[in-house]
Amino acid sequence: MSFSAFLRTRWAALRSVWACVLQRPEKLLSLHSLLWAFIAAGLALLLYVLVLIPFTPGIRDIRKAKTGSSRRNWWRLTASCWPNTAG
Repeated sequence: MSFSAFLRTRWAALRSVWACVLQRPEKLLSLHSLLWAFIAAGLALLLYVLVLIPFTPGIRDIRKAKTGSSRRNWWRLTASCWPNTAG
């Protein structure tokens, strides 16, 4: 099965579901659907936090940035790359 055929079959299935929902909108606001929406939102938040944790800097990184050692290294790097134009 090609990818386009797969998408066509999924679209046909979703179209029939949306037709049913639009004919009976009170089902959209049922307790069951609201419960699923809260569960999905909670799982999305949990996934967001689990993805965010590896990219959060540690205390050691924050203290290192606070001391300014990275700024001094940057200044040395840029000063060595440009010619001395003074005097």
